[in-house]
Amino acid sequence: MKKVLFVGNSHLGAIRRGWSETPAAWDGWEADFFALPSTHFLSAELHGDGLFGVGHLGMSAKPAKKWAQRINEKTDVSYQGADLIVHVGANLMANQIFPILSKYSIDGFLESGATKRMSKDAFETFCIAVAKSNSEFGGWDSTETPQIIAPKPRHIETALDQFDRFMYDDNLRDLCKKSDLLSRVYDLFEDIYERQAQAAAWKFVRQPANTITELGLTAPKYASGAKILVGDDTAQSDFGHMNSEYGGQMLNAIYAAMSEHISNSSVTAA
Repeated sequence: MKKVLFVGNSHLGAIRRGWSETPAAWDGWEADFFALPSTHFLSAELHGDGLFGVGHLGMSAKPAKKWAQRINEKTDVSYQGADLIVHVGANLMANQIFPILSKYSIDGFLESGATKRMSKDAFETFCIAVAKSNSEFGGWDSTETPQIIAPKPRHIETALDQFDRFMYDDNLRDLCKKSDLLSRVYDLFEDIYERQAQAAAWKFVRQPANTITELGLTAPKYASGAKILVGDDTAQSDFGHMNSEYGGQMLNAIYAAMSEHISNSSVTAA
């Protein structure tokens, strides 16, 4: 029996729930999960004899330990013996460039009517810097286990109208509703993250195309009935957390990526 370890933030909830409906391709694999809300997940570390978590931290990490125990019934997880480690919920940071999109026309990328202009090379350099500011590939180079990283879902399409914090500018909102701008922005950031993953000898898994609308956001059906990490409370109001159906789609994509990635490592799939 092969073992896959999933670690991540609150977006791991959809994957964990989707595992109960796993495709036949995952037969012969057993899964372990370790999740924390984003603010606490950032404090989790590799430590001790092959452990990842917060159990070794001091009193300042008491809330993180409490959440870890509540969600996982443990404060740490062992990654020893894992044949694959999957990191779930990477923030592509694409929304951080929305202020640029609202103020500039970008050569060869966006004609918004803005009087300020930016070259495409400068824009892409800025996007790379934004993405690198949230690099999530460090700290795990002490293990030779194959690593896969999966992004947090794009917001659902209805966020354009109902989630004010998703957009900085009404003109930008209107432009996104009438064009493929968001699709191209997210594709650009996925390209950047894919290159970063390759440089770290990891594999980046893109959000499945069949979960994405023509506007470049997640289809609303994948948020219907979404749950938080623990309990039965819904997570629909934030427009960013998805349900078990979405989790199943991501598991399909992860398996396809794993089949290629793991064959190029010292570990071979059964």
